[in-house]
Amino acid sequence: SQEASATQTVRCILEAAPTESLLNWQDYEGRTPLHFAVADGNEAVVKLLTSYKGCNVTAYDNLFRTPLHW
Repeated sequence: SQEASATQTVRCILEAAPTESLLNWQDYEGRTPLHFAVADGNEAVVKLLTSYKGCNVTAYDNLFRTPLHW
């Protein structure tokens, strides 16, 4: 499935470079990987990202929305 594929891809990336800067990287609108996973409704990726200690679950995007707003 697409969700399983996305989860495996994220897992591979994080295993190769499990850094806070990668976990909390922000795009030009300030969105983090967690913002995207939540907005996409991908619960498996959300669980994977938040299982890492450095994942910032309260990161704001440029419109002052956290992943919880999605």
